[in-house]
Amino acid sequence: MDRLLPLLAAAPRQFYRLVLVVGASGAGKTATLRALGEHLGVGVVNLGLRLSERLLDVPVRYRPVEVLGLLDDILATSDGDLPVLLDNTEILFELALEQQPLQVLQRLSRNRTVVATWSGVVQGGRLTYAPVGHPARREYAVDNLLLISLPGE
Repeated sequence: MDRLLPLLAAAPRQFYRLVLVVGASGAGKTATLRALGEHLGVGVVNLGLRLSERLLDVPVRYRPVEVLGLLDDILATSDGDLPVLLDNTEILFELALEQQPLQVLQRLSRNRTVVATWSGVVQGGRLTYAPVGHPARREYAVDNLLLISLPGE
């Protein structure tokens, strides 16, 4: 958490107030978010669970266009002065939702600080999700991103 707090302090000065906690499965992303939540006195939002619950009522063909509105609704109850902590963000990579996960998280962080987990790695100045050849693979430059990378298992 010592590496995370300075990034959290820097986030409000950024265009996108997004901090990513990056690591492979089992690296401690959830534990890091929970510790931060205890420190700040805020809960952790299980994004996968909350979004999937809301998507159940949306016909499959409309889900891609409804995702951003549903995410706004999920985050609307948060206190604007405190960071929103998002865990289990893998649902954003679901191919059927047709989203660009980093851009979605950036949009959510435009007017509020968001700390989100990212299952993947940072290597060679690139943030990735999923191995080469995987249909859900995403790769982004880390320029201007606030992130910490947790070592693997």
